[in-house]
Amino acid sequence: MANKAKKIIIRPARKSDGKNISSFLRSFPKEQVLQNYFPDYKTSFVAVDLKGRVIGHCGLDISKTGLAELRSLAVAKEYRRLGIASKLVTKCVKLARRKKMWEVFAVTGAEKFLKTQGFRNLPKHMVFLFKDIN
Repeated sequence: MANKAKKIIIRPARKSDGKNISSFLRSFPKEQVLQNYFPDYKTSFVAVDLKGRVIGHCGLDISKTGLAELRSLAVAKEYRRLGIASKLVTKCVKLARRKKMWEVFAVTGAEKFLKTQGFRNLPKHMVFLFKDIN
């Protein structure tokens, strides 16, 4: 497993990665990657193997209000538990700081993992509500 981790490169996404990122994220069940669109490559990071294959992704949607949403966090099953997701999240949080965001949030099914990365639930008297308008 350690050898596999040494063969992974975490880097900013490039415009030329677009089709590979899209294909990678669409390979996950809709219950795991919920959105129909993905963050801009300029605010995304990828994990690639030595052949250049995308095996992980995480991006940010950055708003003008100082909020950034962590989006499309995914790692290929065979590369999980190697610290790749942690590195991708760290890169996104650092980018949010550089962009002067005051908060990063995530809508996720990976609550336990994100709590290990410093994320927390809203206070009990607050809720996050959604309305599907499509």
